[in-house]
Amino acid sequence: MSFRKSSPHIRKIRRNLSGRRFGRLTALAPLPSPKGTNTRWLCSCECGNFAVVVGSELTRLKRRVNSCGCLNLELLRNRLDDLTGRSFGRLTVLARCGQNRHGHTQWLCDCTCGNIEVATGANLKIGNTQSCGCYHSEIAAQTQQLKRVVTPPEMTITNLLSRLNNLYQ
Repeated sequence: MSFRKSSPHIRKIRRNLSGRRFGRLTALAPLPSPKGTNTRWLCSCECGNFAVVVGSELTRLKRRVNSCGCLNLELLRNRLDDLTGRSFGRLTVLARCGQNRHGHTQWLCDCTCGNIEVATGANLKIGNTQSCGCYHSEIAAQTQQLKRVVTPPEMTITNLLSRLNNLYQ
């Protein structure tokens, strides 16, 4: 890359970083930058991508930039909990099955009733998802049975209204 000296965006480079490695990045060439700002460098990453990085970010003792962003993704993947084999309520996690549209990790789960359920790891961990829906159905059925037992037939609305009418006649 050659730059004309008359360009207002070219200034003298203090340190030549070309060819030097910084984490996963290799500095290739300086890019034009306005006067009064740090030199920006075109860098290639080990993963094959390119990144534009300010030179001072590369040479700092505690570097903020070590890659094009692939390192952060790799560290995030390694940090994910593996929920395979763990049980949450009636669900047993079988395998990781990707992410939903919000970026949350989804897990394939087997319910004790035999159904297969897909749930996010966050919902499993905090207890929002504990079954495929069979538990909710059972609770609803039990509640209905309790209502039938507690409410005798003479306590229906029509019987109560007729009793009130009899009182006021």
